[in-house]
Amino acid sequence: MKKAIIVYYSKSGNTAKLGDLLTQEMKQHYETHIQSLQATDESESFFGQAVRALLKRRARLKPQTRVELAEYDLICLGTPVWAFGPAPALRTFMQVCTGVANKPILNFVTYGSGAGKNNCISQMNELMTKKGARPGTPLLIQQFQLYNPTKVTDSIRKVLDEYEK
Repeated sequence: MKKAIIVYYSKSGNTAKLGDLLTQEMKQHYETHIQSLQATDESESFFGQAVRALLKRRARLKPQTRVELAEYDLICLGTPVWAFGPAPALRTFMQVCTGVANKPILNFVTYGSGAGKNNCISQMNELMTKKGARPGTPLLIQQFQLYNPTKVTDSIRKVLDEYEK
């Protein structure tokens, strides 16, 4: 069976909820592993977090964070949109992860207004293509949609179909 990993950062729980729904669908086709990122130097202030994201600052990840991904056939990376880009914890993970060359990447984001979702995906794609990865169709879910898991699951299935081809 193919192996997949879902790596995500979630502060409010929205991205974690999407990660859980994605996991449920992926387990039908992949041996699926999950890694929730935690920054040890994160600000409790929303403004402080936004400034770090805007300035593309790195985060200090917990030492046990798995960064070698060569054993996986599909890599899924998730983040909320913060200041038009990924949260610092995921940005840092994308900068330090290894073993992603020629691997398909499924980027997934949760967002509020949607103003920065495309920029966030662009930044994620840029970081991963520099490492030789192959980003494909992203999964973009507005936070209020998470209250309708059936609709989100339908969106997940459509995106996963692209990776199964």
